[in-house]
Amino acid sequence: MRSYISSLLVAGLISGFGAATLARTALDVRQEAAFNNPVLFQDLPDIDVFRVGSVYYYSTSTFAFSPGAPVLKYYDLVNWTPITHSVPNVADFGEEYKLNGDNDRAYVKGVWASSMRYRESNDKFYWMGCIQSTGKTFLYTAPGNSASDNDGENDNWEWTLEGSIDECFYDNGIFFDDDDTMYVTWGNRQLRVTQLSDDGLSVVRTETIYDSGEDLYLEGAHFYKAPGYWVCPTKVTSGQYILRSTEPFGTYEAREFWDNLSGPLSDAGYDHQGGMVDTPEGDWHYLAFMDAYPAGRIPVLAPFAWSEDDWSSILLDTKGG
Repeated sequence: MRSYISSLLVAGLISGFGAATLARTALDVRQEAAFNNPVLFQDLPDIDVFRVGSVYYYSTSTFAFSPGAPVLKYYDLVNWTPITHSVPNVADFGEEYKLNGDNDRAYVKGVWASSMRYRESNDKFYWMGCIQSTGKTFLYTAPGNSASDNDGENDNWEWTLEGSIDECFYDNGIFFDDDDTMYVTWGNRQLRVTQLSDDGLSVVRTETIYDSGEDLYLEGAHFYKAPGYWVCPTKVTSGQYILRSTEPFGTYEAREFWDNLSGPLSDAGYDHQGGMVDTPEGDWHYLAFMDAYPAGRIPVLAPFAWSEDDWSSILLDTKGG
């Protein structure tokens, strides 16, 4: 089990395709308390994480369960508490999800990698996911109950299916810009950015922002703005890449975030496919998962910093993981 204690154990770092000098060193990254990796010994994969005020939210996959798309929250990135499911009933996706018949049963075809965000302009939480067997992307919302005025708190979750788009936004990441424009990044091998209508149910524009070709498999993209760039972390087979651009539709450049990074459990796979989140103090963390059979795909956490040339670098513990 790997431990991070404040910033004192964060001694090493990796940087994308070069030895960039960090604007914030390991000793600049302050954490409120010690934590151990994995932060949870639970099967909670395909992580999307974000913050509203002082509250962190964590959305995850379920595949074979209903209700689907569990959401957790807490006031740090370690002590997560389950609070709701964004998909109240997977039968919304079609009769095959009721598993009643002998044929056309959609077992394990429920919620795969998806995304969730809060939209301050209308005080709603949004969840979006492609449901594999349907070829469609479904959108659910829940009232925020003045979450932005309550430091991120929402104690009453009532999710509603708003509708669907007749296209699979595979492994998507939704994002609301400062002008309230709704974007979603998605795809595998060919990563795309789509601008959506105000209600999120129709496509305004789609562009391919990165094509990895046949030799490199990418998926699990999310979308952020920091610092001064549009940033898109995406999963490769054994690690993460970072794409960035000064405009949402590109042109994007790519660097390795990490690769073949050992996890805290010796028999587990590599850390990969997760999300970035900043703290109220301005520090950044990456919450990923690792394959740990038979326990499942369990979450691991690491701080990272932005280099002087605005690329991100994971901060490692003294053992390099």
